[in-house]
Amino acid sequence: TPIDVTGYQASLQIRDTKGGLVLELSTANGKIVAGGADGKFTFAGTAEDCRTVASVSRWELELTTPGGEIHRALSGIVTPVEEYAL
Repeated sequence: TPIDVTGYQASLQIRDTKGGLVLELSTANGKIVAGGADGKFTFAGTAEDCRTVASVSRWELELTTPGGEIHRALSGIVTPVEEYAL
């Protein structure tokens, strides 16, 4: 059963190995949209956003409920891969 995410805030941050912020997608900057009763979030990073992640980095997704509770939902490693035309 999906969780109703109406009113939730979301922030996905990518940080370099020293902890410096490389990129942030969030509901505050319009790059994440909370779907509501379907429990889905839509991420809308641009090609320029992707180019800012030039080396191996860490990412973390935090969700904030309408009541202010913060939950780390997911985290992991970002490994940029150069695109090659075949």
